[in-house]
Amino acid sequence: MENRTISIPASNNKSRRLKTIPMGDLAAQAILSQAATKGDCEFVWINPKSGDRYKNINKAFDVLRKKAGLPTFKLHGLRRTFATTLANAGTSINVIQQLLTHASPVTTDRYIRVSASNLLAATQGVSFVLQSAMAGAVAP
Repeated sequence: MENRTISIPASNNKSRRLKTIPMGDLAAQAILSQAATKGDCEFVWINPKSGDRYKNINKAFDVLRKKAGLPTFKLHGLRRTFATTLANAGTSINVIQQLLTHASPVTTDRYIRVSASNLLAATQGVSFVLQSAMAGAVAP
C-alpha cells in the first residue's frame, strides 16, 4: 500500500516474471476496506470455508455477480472493459499494454473495442478538416 502497487509474483503468472501494477484510488480503497475487516493477514480476500486465500476466484466472483444482479460475464472480461475504457479516454496503447502486463501491443490491441462515439468523433474531425480545406480552396 505504501507504493500503491499490486505485485504479482513470478510463480503466479504466465511470463514467470514479477509484475508490478500501479493501483488507482478505487482499488486502494477497496483493498483497505477489506484489510480493515480481516485484521493482520497477508491476503486481502479470504475463503470463509477454508480460512485461506482463494485458489480460484471465478466461483466466488460468480456468486458476487449474481448477488449484484449483473448479467453473466467472465471475470477476465473486466480486463477488456478496463483496456477499452482507457483507450476510449485517449490513453496510448503502450500505457495500456504495460497496465495489462502484455509482452506485445498486438495482444493489447485484441482487448480494445473502440466506442461508436469515438469513431463518430474521429470522422467528424476529418469532416472539419476537409470542410476547412475546401473553404480555403474556393476560387475567387
